[in-house]
Amino acid sequence: MGPILAPGLLSILPSQNSMWRLDWKAIDEEILLKFLPQDVLYVKGSSRRKDIYPLNPRPRTEALVRLDEFRLLPTAQRLELFLSSLLLDIGKVGAPRSANTSSPFYTKASSSLARRFLFEHFDLGGSQFLQNIRETTVLLVKYQSLPLRLPKLSSPRSILLRLSSNGELAPDYSFKAQCILAEACVRSMFPVDRDHHLSVIEESRELSRSIGCYDAPYPFRNGRELVLACSGMMPNPDAVIYDNSWGEVILLCALPSTGKDRYCKDRWPDFPVIVPDDIRKEKGFDPGKDVSTILGAAQDIAERYLRAHQSFVWNAPSLGHKMRSQLIEFFRDAGARVRIVFLEASWSEILRRNAARENPIPVRVLLNMLGRLDFPERSEGDDVEWVIYQDAPEDVVD
Repeated sequence: MGPILAPGLLSILPSQNSMWRLDWKAIDEEILLKFLPQDVLYVKGSSRRKDIYPLNPRPRTEALVRLDEFRLLPTAQRLELFLSSLLLDIGKVGAPRSANTSSPFYTKASSSLARRFLFEHFDLGGSQFLQNIRETTVLLVKYQSLPLRLPKLSSPRSILLRLSSNGELAPDYSFKAQCILAEACVRSMFPVDRDHHLSVIEESRELSRSIGCYDAPYPFRNGRELVLACSGMMPNPDAVIYDNSWGEVILLCALPSTGKDRYCKDRWPDFPVIVPDDIRKEKGFDPGKDVSTILGAAQDIAERYLRAHQSFVWNAPSLGHKMRSQLIEFFRDAGARVRIVFLEASWSEILRRNAARENPIPVRVLLNMLGRLDFPERSEGDDVEWVIYQDAPEDVVD
């Protein structure tokens, strides 16, 4: 394990040295009570609040630690599964007991809160090692129910290819890890239909093994093949796809104060750069106002470059998947390949750079943006990069 990992995380991770014992007092203090009110946690079998969904990660985490597959994993991968088990339901906290907490809304909320918590409180960012731990954990939370739903879905092959492709960016992530977490959930929550649910997970395992993406991403020849196969437009992943794109468009996405402008100048010095925020300033609009007008003006500029087959950089936060997908479709329809570059620095470094800005962004706004961040997954672009820009020049504050 890396020496820069927060020692509190390693201290609560069960291991062979601790006889796989879970210290729940330390876990509550180090993880759960840092961001959850105490009255939503189970206390000796019941929660103090009877009107809202309670958080009880103990049975699931205890079942996880008992699994041989978990115990045989390297330390980092055990930590990721352990954290995902603890954080699996945090998006459901505060929901009324009558709510359908199995809906995708709560799963998405849990993964977003997990990222914010690990990034903000444990500063898990600013290096590929820490980013891998954080984003593997978030992916496990995000797709927690998939091994139990996969056999009934209409296109399981493309879903498995899409999911496993994230292992190119977060090397510890795999469908194998996803199934280990799902098995722990079943063994702790489904005493009546346990055998049936375990057989469904095993069916999902066998399907992923037959495709060749159980414990590693499928080895596509290029990004275009990956995108088509993951979207269900290439039923045979062995087919040869001709790439007829004329060139590449760079879609940059990042939180503020990660150094986007400087990074663009250093990496693509000859590419024109479209910055929607500069258009906002030129037109005199307030931040967050007249967004559609600003984007329309930026896309008009982009359309001229696309018609001329001119590569360029789109430099904007682009934090949400919906916004990115609209831009990607726009670029691809014009015949361009799309390279998504997510730029990252640690939370502490972002705060330092932000404080050095002429007009610092309020921290609450940064936290709100962090909560809305949809990390770009591998299947979104022909190429996708998660770039660490921690050691930028001291004068970088953008």
